This record gives sequence, C-alpha cells and structure tokens, in this order.
Amino acid sequence: MFIHLDGKQVEIPEEMIQQMLFSGVQDVVGKYKNIEPTYRIGIKTFLRTFVFPTLEKALKIPVRPPKEVDPVEFLFINIANLIQEASKNATIHIKTTKSDGSTHRPTAFSFSLSDSSESGGQLAFNWTEGERQDNIRETATR
Repeated sequence: MFIHLDGKQVEIPEEMIQQMLFSGVQDVVGKYKNIEPTYRIGIKTFLRTFVFPTLEKALKIPVRPPKEVDPVEFLFINIANLIQEASKNATIHIKTTKSDGSTHRPTAFSFSLSDSSESGGQLAFNWTEGERQDNIRETATR
C-alpha cells in the first residue's frame, strides 16, 4: 500500500498491514468473546440468517463458515484477508493545507485500487466521484 501525503510517497510494508489487521481482528474477537452468551447467540443468528445469505447473493459464491467455526471470527478473519489482499494494489492520496500557523488540515482525500491484471483499469474514489473499471464516471448523489 502506498500513501501520498502532499506529493510525498510512503510505502506501508505488507507485513505491517498484516500485523495491524491481525491485531485488530484479535481485539474485536476478544471483545466479542466477553459479550454475554445470550447476545453472542443473537449475533451468530443474525449473521447466519441475514449477512451470509446477502453476501452469497452478491458474490455468487458460498461464504458460510464451516461447521464448528464461529461465524463472527470467520467473518472478521475473512474481511481482514480481503483488506490485506486489496492493500497490495491500494494507494491513498491526501492533500493538506496549512492553517493556524503549523497545523495541517486535510483538504482532499482519495483512494484508488489498481487492478493487477493487464485487462483491468483503475478504480478511483474521492469525496463524491468514482471511476468504475470500465472507465465510466460515476457521481455520488446526496
């Protein structure tokens, strides 16, 4: 992953991203395990009934966890894996302006994913506009 801050490029090593994601998953799962068992059953039921079927329809692939695997842990581990994989082709652009003497305030932020295959285009986002992989401009409506 690359971060461009006012024209200066910094590369975030893959190992650091993996460590941050793993630490975040451990933290969330640790907090989840401290929830009262009655609430955990409700969360598991919600995931199995609504979240996983919705993901299966959207992705057109099975996403249910295997038997005896906690669906919350399964979901967060897979989200972390997805983010880690996407971060290999991700670039974050941040522009700032100086205000109040030495304080920098962000004035623009954009995130882009470049497709690693030869046939794909770039997927870019900023505050209100995005560019789909077929290079058709999209504007968010508010």
